[in-house]
Amino acid sequence: MMYTIDLALWNITPGLPSKPYVTADYNRANDNVNGFTNAIAWAADQGYSYIIVPKGEYALCYPNSIKITDSYITVDLNGSTFKEIYDSEAQSPYDTANRTVLRDYYAFPSNQVPGVAFKIEECTHTSLIKGIIIGDKADRSFAVPNEERKNEWTNGIQIGKGASYINVGKNTISYFMADGISFINSGVAEMVEFALGLSVSDINPNTGALMASTTNMVSKLLTIPAHIPPHQAFLIAGFGYTRATAINAKEVGVYYYNAAGAFIRGFSNQKIYKPITIVPGAAMFRFVFYNETNITKDMQIHLKFGLTPHHCTVEDNEIFGCHRGGITPGGNDLIIQNNILHDIGVEYLDGKPIFNDPTRYCINQEDSFGDNTLIRNNIMYNCFHGILCGAYFPTIENNRFYNCLGTAINLYILKKAVVTGNFIYKCGTSLGLMTAVFQNAHVTYRDNTIVGGNLLLNNGVGYHITAEGNMFEDVINLAYPDDDRCVFRGNHFRWSDTFSGAPMITINHIEDCTMEVKGARKLITLKAYEINRLDAKNTTIRVNTRNQLTVNENVNFYNSTFDSCQIDNLLYAMKERKVNIVKSKLTDTIVFIGNTNTNGQYPYTGLKDCTVILNTLTWLVQTNFNTSKGTVQIEDSQLTINNTAFLYLIKNDLTAGLPPLFTFALKRSRIIYTGPSKLTLGFYNSKGIIKSFISARNIFSNITLPARENVYVGYDPDKERDTVPTYGIFFTGQVIRNAYPAAGEPEYWLCLSRAGTPDDLPRTANNILWTAATVKALGDQVNAGGRVYTVTTAGTTGAAAPAWPTVEGNTVSDGTVVWTDSGYLAAFAAVGKI
Repeated sequence: MMYTIDLALWNITPGLPSKPYVTADYNRANDNVNGFTNAIAWAADQGYSYIIVPKGEYALCYPNSIKITDSYITVDLNGSTFKEIYDSEAQSPYDTANRTVLRDYYAFPSNQVPGVAFKIEECTHTSLIKGIIIGDKADRSFAVPNEERKNEWTNGIQIGKGASYINVGKNTISYFMADGISFINSGVAEMVEFALGLSVSDINPNTGALMASTTNMVSKLLTIPAHIPPHQAFLIAGFGYTRATAINAKEVGVYYYNAAGAFIRGFSNQKIYKPITIVPGAAMFRFVFYNETNITKDMQIHLKFGLTPHHCTVEDNEIFGCHRGGITPGGNDLIIQNNILHDIGVEYLDGKPIFNDPTRYCINQEDSFGDNTLIRNNIMYNCFHGILCGAYFPTIENNRFYNCLGTAINLYILKKAVVTGNFIYKCGTSLGLMTAVFQNAHVTYRDNTIVGGNLLLNNGVGYHITAEGNMFEDVINLAYPDDDRCVFRGNHFRWSDTFSGAPMITINHIEDCTMEVKGARKLITLKAYEINRLDAKNTTIRVNTRNQLTVNENVNFYNSTFDSCQIDNLLYAMKERKVNIVKSKLTDTIVFIGNTNTNGQYPYTGLKDCTVILNTLTWLVQTNFNTSKGTVQIEDSQLTINNTAFLYLIKNDLTAGLPPLFTFALKRSRIIYTGPSKLTLGFYNSKGIIKSFISARNIFSNITLPARENVYVGYDPDKERDTVPTYGIFFTGQVIRNAYPAAGEPEYWLCLSRAGTPDDLPRTANNILWTAATVKALGDQVNAGGRVYTVTTAGTTGAAAPAWPTVEGNTVSDGTVVWTDSGYLAAFAAVGKI
């Protein structure tokens, strides 16, 4: 049945007055509020299920609300405009709040908050649709801007007190000081800040009697509010600012008794924020708190009888121009879909002062923590934050975010979340995480497209994160938790030719991802430890690690491809780093290594079992050292040179006035030139900083090699030497082959045991004795008394040898040099004379 409201019958006057408002305006607006409330209630009582408002404009009197408390009805506002009239300087006669300067600055959330246009409470299967609802912000003068901007609580539509299966749709809501639509996490009756009367005990599930326990606690008998309808339920919510309980297990046992105290039955393992059945005949109940023994503990619980709002839908609305927020979900099993939210928490539209707190948002379930919220297919633009969500099980899918100044999606206080199919465009922070509260919380980010901004997923603790199938375009910073359980798989990075900035990606483990730069190659800092199957194009990858300022760390690339890239292993004011590239393909990719002003730290980059193709490059390895040492080693690989202009394997950027610092090793590899005639290959552009050029067991095809200079080593010094070893670390029984065996020479050298020294400890080869008044560089070594000492402070030795320490790690001063004991000296025997 359909009922069209009779305006005259219900003393409703259409039309909007102009400011300054007079008492008659407020009286008519208040009559409208009462008229609509009474008309809707009467129509529902008469059995009408569809109630229509005659199309028009209607003034509403702040702070009073049109109330809808009947079930199974649709209230069709029929495109009508409802506007709250308000005057910052002249208080309405119906506004009885005691405000010293006539402003309602701190009206915090409750069921009695002022300035709500429509309230929907204690009903089910009710719809409110097709209205234009304008709030008090439109009338506020903000004559004292730094005061009036603090107001944060007037709403267009508010749902509370256990309302369920409510639909709010096809409305246009604007200019409220808080939210266009708000859910109050309230029940029909509530218990909060009550004494639990805890004891360390348990409950017999068959009798309801208390019994001994050393692991659980039981509450006293608690009374169920008398006016709760039969066949109802309640839930356990959190309390306090975060709405999180202090229950360790996040579940309880509930045991019911009748009015005489006789046991009826109980339920174990009841999760918080879910309905808990109240059994027929129950008048009292007890809680069992599992794994709790502190009887003075505040459990931070809030009981909601008749439940909080649940199974409600907010859809097809436009919300804009609000002071603080758009939609505040609360309660359980909510759907927020197909809404447009824009120009919220900013001053784009009206130039009025913004709210003085940064929690300005389109959608926010911060203060109304609940279970299972679905937010999908919404559009949000020109706002501060997009979605702030602390629901127990939120799903955020297929939304679009444009130009949010703050965070597009920020999650916290949750157990499980899925963020999928969203498009986030140039927001300050695209994704954020805050503390989980619950153990074993996990978040999945899947198939999202994110353009620009930061992704700060490392701020919260307690999460297992999975990110897969996402596109990250022009992102500035992506930070993952320092947790090896977190998964980052199948994601794609792209930077456009118009992007400017220095992106940083911090993820411990990366697999099956791509990385590409359009236009000029850009520097991307990658802080990672294990990278599997990365496909990188036109990218300079600056390899870093999380703890590089204090810890020597390794980075491993496996089965990856690099096309027109540069792989940087550069030390500057950090610890040494070892980069291993294994079973990978490098096409026109420079291997860059260097050390700037970082004494005593040695970068290493190794390629093993790799394919290297050189189509356009004229060198492969590039160095930039002004101090210390470094190594690039290529082994068991194939290098194919297709460029007729290829010059040399190594290009040294700094050469003048520097000591030998760099070691290059090419081992057991094949180097092929594909040109029509032989390539005259240079080893390096300058010998200046080359300490050793090692070429061991390599095959050069269609290549003419240069003359061998004194830095050339034609064998693998890790396995063989051309004379008894004088450097390196060895173990007792280790064999070092003779690289150039000849008649009268030994076949190999054997590292010997030494009397009085443990055989399982490493030993250092050295043939340098101490000399007086000698300049020593960092890392130089000498031996004395069967031990080896390393320079850890460079300088000049004294006139007499120091009293050498005999404990590894101990130091001794010698002139301006400081020596550190490096352990036992290696001794060798020549074996197998040929």
